[in-house]
Amino acid sequence: MGRIYVLLGTVALMGCVVGVFLAWIAKQQGYSAQDARQPREGARAARTAAERGG
Repeated sequence: MGRIYVLLGTVALMGCVVGVFLAWIAKQQGYSAQDARQPREGARAARTAAERGG
């Protein structure tokens, strides 16, 4: 029974490691969460403006 919890813990830990690794790579490439969020907000604003106009 305990083996399942060890497996789940290992998977969760690996997921965290991979997430941090990917975030570090993105940082090295010059991306940040804020930069990634900006275009999406701009697209959303443009879409709502188009819906209002139409």
